[in-house]
Amino acid sequence: MILYPIVVKPSSILLHEVPAISLPRRLCRLWGLESGEKYELLIGMEKHSVTLVIHDEHDDHAFANECLVQQCPYFKPSLKWRIAFLPELNQLWFGPIFAILSDHTRTEGHSLTAFLEEFIAYSNEQGCLTYVIHPSEWSMEKANATTYYNSEWIDTFVPLPHVVYNRIGSRRLEKSALVQGMMASFHSHHIPIWNERFLDKGEVHTLLADAPSVREHVPSSWPTWDEATLLQLLAEGKNAFLKPKDGKEGKGIFKLSFHEERLIVHRHTEQVIHFRTVEHFLRVFFFKNKQNYMLQQGISLMRENESVVDFRLLLIKTANGRWKVVSAVARQSNAGHFLTNIAQGGTFRTVQDVLSSWYDQSHASSQWTKMKQVAKDAAATLETSGQLIELGLDMAIDVNDHIWIIEANTKPSKQHRLLTVGVRPSTKKLLAYFYEWTVKNHLLKETD
Repeated sequence: MILYPIVVKPSSILLHEVPAISLPRRLCRLWGLESGEKYELLIGMEKHSVTLVIHDEHDDHAFANECLVQQCPYFKPSLKWRIAFLPELNQLWFGPIFAILSDHTRTEGHSLTAFLEEFIAYSNEQGCLTYVIHPSEWSMEKANATTYYNSEWIDTFVPLPHVVYNRIGSRRLEKSALVQGMMASFHSHHIPIWNERFLDKGEVHTLLADAPSVREHVPSSWPTWDEATLLQLLAEGKNAFLKPKDGKEGKGIFKLSFHEERLIVHRHTEQVIHFRTVEHFLRVFFFKNKQNYMLQQGISLMRENESVVDFRLLLIKTANGRWKVVSAVARQSNAGHFLTNIAQGGTFRTVQDVLSSWYDQSHASSQWTKMKQVAKDAAATLETSGQLIELGLDMAIDVNDHIWIIEANTKPSKQHRLLTVGVRPSTKKLLAYFYEWTVKNHLLKETD
C-alpha cells in the first residue's frame, strides 16, 4: 500500500462549523472521494469525523479548519504526514506516529540531545510524527509530549503512538514504579515497546553461552562466583576482569593479575593497586556487593603498540526481520590502559584502518565478514529477551585471530557520531524499520 506524503496546515478560510479537512483534487480523484461527504480520520488510535473539501492549490498540501485543529492540536505546526485511504472503512489514515521514551531534559549537554534533534527532524522530512515523552510528564488520558520543530523544542498534545522506543538511560529510573506503570499502560493499549529494558551482563552471558551459533565467541564468565573461582583463574596465569552487571561506559571495572606473588589491580580510573592476597582485595572492595559483579576471563587481544583495540558495532533490525550492521568503529585505549571506552579516554578509528594494519587486504576483509556474521547471530539470540530492534555490541580479536563478543547493550550510546557525517545510517535504518513495521502491523491490518 502506498502512503502519500502531505503537509497539513491550519486554515482560517475553511469556515465549517464542524471539523473539516481539505485535500488536493489529485488524491480525491485517485481515491474516489467526494466533496462535502463525511469521512473518518484515523490518527494513531484517535478517530475524528470530518467533512471533506477538495482544493486545487497544492498537490502536496492539506488544510485543517479551526474546529479540527482544536480537536487535533498537532495539526497546528505545518508538519508532513503520510496519508492513505481505506475504502472498506471509509477512513483517511494519518501516520506513522513514533514515541521515544526518554529522560531527556532538552539541554545541550544531554547525551541524547543531538540524536533526538536529528531523528525528529529526519522523521518530519519523511512524513512521520515523532515526539519525546518523559515519564514525569506523560499520561495516557492527556498525552503531552515534546517535539523538535523549526530548530526549537516545543510542547504539544499528541495522539497515542503506534509504537514506543525506549531510550531511558538510567536503570534505576527504568525499574521505578513510575516507568513500570507507564509501560503497563502502553501494554494495556496494545502499544509495543521496543528495547523495553536493559539486559545485565549476567543475562547476556547466559543467553549467548547457551546459543550454538555464538557460544564459541563468548569469553568464559561467571555471573555468580567465589574467591576460589577467582584464585583458580589467576593461578592459571590468566588475567581476570570483574565487571558491574549493570555497569556502563567502563565504570567500576577491575582488571586483576598476579605478578611476583602479588595481586595487581587496575581500575577504570587508571589507578593501579597492589594487594598481598586476593582475600585482602575482596575484603576491601567486595565486602558487601560481590553478587553485583560478574567475573570474566581475560583475553590476549590484538593490540596497537601498547593500546588495546576493540570494535563497537551497531545493529538495527530490518523490515524483513533480519539484523544488519549499520555502523561500526574501532576504539583504541590510551597507551597502557585496558579500557577503550570513549568516556575513559579511548579514541575512535575506522575498522578498515585497524584491520588493514594487522592483516593483508584479503584477510582483513574475511575477518570483517566473520565479525559481522557473529554480531548478527548474537543479535538474533538476544532478541529472544524482548522486542529488540537495536543493539550495540563490543567485539574484539585475540592474538590467534579469534573473534570475541565482549559486551552487549540494548541502549547503545548516541552521544558520538562514530565518524559519520550527515544523518546517521542508524537513524535512517531505524526510521525505515518503524515505517515498514507500522504499515504491516497497523495499516494493512485495518484492511484485513
